[in-house]
This record gives sequence, structure tokens and C-alpha cells, in this order.
Amino acid sequence: MIVDLNDVDQGLQISLPEWHGSGSKVFLHCKYRENTFGPYDIRVKERLFGLIARLEGGAEIARTDALDQFVPDETLEELIGSIERDITADRPAAALDRLHTYCAKKFGHLLDKRSVEWSRDEPLQSRVGKYVKAVHAEKPL
Repeated sequence: MIVDLNDVDQGLQISLPEWHGSGSKVFLHCKYRENTFGPYDIRVKERLFGLIARLEGGAEIARTDALDQFVPDETLEELIGSIERDITADRPAAALDRLHTYCAKKFGHLLDKRSVEWSRDEPLQSRVGKYVKAVHAEKPL
């Protein structure tokens, strides 16, 4: 994906993201070109490289406080616990797979709350699309 900062007349262009590595050792490879679109503000360049340094140097454990138990369900509780354990144990692939399952359950729940029909074999993106349409029908975003 090309991020073009020319929209704000800064003249910087970067290519994002190309993530390489595994576990907690993940590196962001960023292509950077100056003056591709004209002059730029040096403060934007400093902020850009500061952001890249924070992303590459971040050793924080991912936070899971946004994962709420939206219905009283023992399996949901175990799913959230599994996501937290996988993150702590540096198993990002397993955590991401379980997070996908959590999101599918969450959007199914949100569709139920709005009385929108959906099927258990619908993929997550379909559920999200139906939810967005339902919310947009209630109140334009």
C-alpha cells in the first residue's frame, strides 16, 4: 500500500506495510523517497520516522482489555482466555485465529441485537458488512 502524504502538501511518499519476522520479532520495512511530489515539511519527516521507530522498537505485550464477554457463555470466556494466553506465550498466529473467531461471534451477537438475519456459515466480512448496513440504516455514518 502506498501512503501518499502529498494530500497535505508535504511531499513524502512511503510504502507500507511489509511486515517480516515471527513472534515478537517483527520488523516494518518502509520505502521512503523525498521530493517525489515536491517540497515537504521537515517536521512531517521527523514524525514519520518517530512513528516507524516506535513500531519497530515496541516490545509491549498486546492489550486485550477490549475483549469483553458480551454474553454469559463459558465458551466465550474460554476463548478470551485462550487469546490472552496465546499472546502472553508469543503465539501470534494462534491468537489471531482465535481473535477472528471472537470477532465472528461478536458481530453475530451485534446482528442479533438489531434483528438482522445471518447464518453461522457466513464469513466474518459478510457479518461486518451486514452490521455496517444496519447501523447506517439507523443513522447515516
